[in-house]
Amino acid sequence: MQNPNGPQLLCKAPLTGALWSATAAFAFHVLARVEDQVGFLPAAATRLDRLRNLEGQGRTEYLSATAYHTVFVMGLLCATALHKGCEPPAKIPTNAAVSQSADAFLPFLDRAHARKHWQDAFDRLTSSERDALAGLIFTIALHRCIASHDFARVAQLLDMAVVLNLADNAAASQAAELLDRLSLLSRPEPCGSHADSSPAQQSSRI
Repeated sequence: MQNPNGPQLLCKAPLTGALWSATAAFAFHVLARVEDQVGFLPAAATRLDRLRNLEGQGRTEYLSATAYHTVFVMGLLCATALHKGCEPPAKIPTNAAVSQSADAFLPFLDRAHARKHWQDAFDRLTSSERDALAGLIFTIALHRCIASHDFARVAQLLDMAVVLNLADNAAASQAAELLDRLSLLSRPEPCGSHADSSPAQQSSRI
């Protein structure tokens, strides 16, 4: 259902005293909403339809086997966030929002993907809150386009991110490096290059 390491990553802010970023605040809201709906934070391996059909010891064992980690870490996250000054903001911080940036990236999300929990929460945000999360949408879109080998759209995403000043992150750098490597590999080798090289040089290419 979600990355089991999500709650662990979100512990960074309350444990270090750092400010909650817009992405971290949004992620906490999504996890909290899922927990409120289900009664606990499920893991990727937890099948709620199967859990509903179990009772007694069988239900306890299944829940413990599939979701003990996410439940434990979510509890740890909530406990650390209860300290004064460490709680996540009630609203998504919008001080770094770039106007209309989220709408620029949303069309790049492949509609073939199953709708995720975060998308329901995202749709309920204000336009400025969504714009504050444009970097997150950009990263998700990059990941999906690369996974589907749609490198033309990857290049378009990078161009848009540069224009919006949202390309200063690891995801953008790695995507740009990937396109560079693909460009080098796709270049045709000059005719006769093998014939003009020595046997040792030819063998080194094998």
